[in-house]
Amino acid sequence: MPGDPVPQGGVAPHERTPGGTVPSGKLVLLGDNPSVSYDSRQAGYFPAERVLGTVLFRSQRP
Repeated sequence: MPGDPVPQGGVAPHERTPGGTVPSGKLVLLGDNPSVSYDSRQAGYFPAERVLGTVLFRSQRP
């Protein structure tokens, strides 16, 4: 969320900001499988207005 500290290794180097916080209107999005996810580690910050949904509950697999 904007104003939160950027997670270690959580944003592409060309997108890092002074102070290490997420800029206003931007989000850090991280996939659960880093080897195949295209997320903030490659693309940098995502505009908050582009988010289409939010995960509220994730079922547990047996």
